[in-house]
Amino acid sequence: MATTFEDALVVGILDANISMATGYPGFPITSIFEKVIERSFQASTKIVATWCINESVALGNAIGACLSGARSVVFVKNHGLNTMQDMLINLSYLGTRAGMLIISADDIGVKASHNESDSRLYGPLNMIPVIEPATVKDAYQYVSYGLEVSEDYKTPVILRICGSQLQQIGELNVRLQKSYTPMYNFKPKDGKCYYIGPDYYRQMKFSMIERIEKIKSLKNNNFNNFILGNCDIGIICSGNSYNKVLKVFPNAKIFKLGLVYPIILEDLEQFFSHVNDLKKVWIIEETENLIEYQITEFLYKKTFKNSNSHSLKEVIGKDSLSKVGEISEKELMKIIGNMNDGESSESTIGHENKQFVKLCPACPARAILLSLKLLNITAIGDAGCTALGTLNPFKSVHCCVCMGASIPIAAGINRITENKVVALIGDSAFFHSGILGLLNEIGHSTNLLTIIFNNKNAGMTGGQIVNIGTQDCVNSSDKIKTILQAAGVLKENVKVIKESLNLTKIKSQISKMYQENKGSKVLIIEGQCRYNIRDISDIAIKVGNAVKMIKGSMLDPGCFAYQKVDMNTHKLYTKYCGNCRICEILVNK
Repeated sequence: MATTFEDALVVGILDANISMATGYPGFPITSIFEKVIERSFQASTKIVATWCINESVALGNAIGACLSGARSVVFVKNHGLNTMQDMLINLSYLGTRAGMLIISADDIGVKASHNESDSRLYGPLNMIPVIEPATVKDAYQYVSYGLEVSEDYKTPVILRICGSQLQQIGELNVRLQKSYTPMYNFKPKDGKCYYIGPDYYRQMKFSMIERIEKIKSLKNNNFNNFILGNCDIGIICSGNSYNKVLKVFPNAKIFKLGLVYPIILEDLEQFFSHVNDLKKVWIIEETENLIEYQITEFLYKKTFKNSNSHSLKEVIGKDSLSKVGEISEKELMKIIGNMNDGESSESTIGHENKQFVKLCPACPARAILLSLKLLNITAIGDAGCTALGTLNPFKSVHCCVCMGASIPIAAGINRITENKVVALIGDSAFFHSGILGLLNEIGHSTNLLTIIFNNKNAGMTGGQIVNIGTQDCVNSSDKIKTILQAAGVLKENVKVIKESLNLTKIKSQISKMYQENKGSKVLIIEGQCRYNIRDISDIAIKVGNAVKMIKGSMLDPGCFAYQKVDMNTHKLYTKYCGNCRICEILVNK
């Protein structure tokens, strides 16, 4: 049966007797987990599947299930591993009870992320295995195989995928019939508590090292394959790189790695024996050189044991391939096909991503960004829709680092310089990690205005509800206000505006609070995310393809419905208009 890589992964999860699935939204992981939530009732075991407030909480929930004898899986994008790292390294020390998979989706080429990072590197950092499916069949099977490795070696396992793989089509004809019976009881390890400390860490560290060495000697594994063609090209690759290699060089001698860390040494020895007559072997991997590093180490050690070993073979990796972006088929043909190993890749270096993103019509964030621009106030932004304030036509957000960073960065600026800035953050990012920065500044009585854009969901990732307590409810801003006051923000320093399209009111309130020197101040601006309103009949003007002409100079509102003709003439495509009427305020007739 033909299916997509994404659907095969979902079916693999439903068939694997998993009891808990948690995650935090973000491209490219969002659509996968949404399907798991939607289809969880079809699973062989009842699945508790929920979005969490951040990735660390998601991992914590999964650890609780794992230590209770129930299989679990955590869904994050590559950035999410950063957030959970403190908990992850300690879990590696402690070891697992039931199987645990961390499915991390990398955005190689940065289609909808802030940066390009390689999830595989968390394997050696935490001394835990990393598996990387390449085909639709792999996507399905690696879920069960990864859980078996997790249970056999008492370790979490990272399953790394890439966004460009999700819509890959392939055949899925075999369903695994293996079963696992969850125990559903928390049981301390060998009668002892799960704890890391000075008295225990040393033995635990030795156990982690021993665990990796055992996996390196894994026999009859389900992950690695040889495709031994008849042409004189030897290639080692994995994941999405394998699909491109196979398409360009179908007759090459290929070592397809499924377990990319640690590499199984017997398989590596066997492959080199198959290509012993070749002078060169290519290592093809996108972004970092994890595979190359391990193979180079292996060959280097072999040199001292046997002068006639495979170490005399030339192995070519990142000296000829870029660490930036995806590897193209054209690039593979140029570098390997022409044996041009001295040239660096040009396909992904120095090319700026030319995506231009605009806010949705009637987006409740627009009035905030325009107010900051009109007031000429420097704003430190955060991940999410407000990050679009860094782009034209707004240019009202002057720094945006990551989730939860806006408040501590703005506070650092205000505490050390005469430049007074404001922090701008969405409600999801605020509860994800931004609240910690605000708690710190309350304690220091820092003079800082924080604007919380409360659109009641994780808008940029598709409208997920990640904070049930304060999102998607009528009085969500009042709940946030109560939390802020309990944390120490003075009652008179917390203001709420629920008219998110009222540019005049928002601009006036920001100006007033910005000029006050009253320590920590918070302005909550509430407006329902338009993306999450399925029936938009209440916000759209239903006049077909009509065009409304606007005369006079006008500030660009950054909207799909708007088009500038010349300095004094503007078009408003009413088919797309959200009827927010901000244009009427911006035009200078």
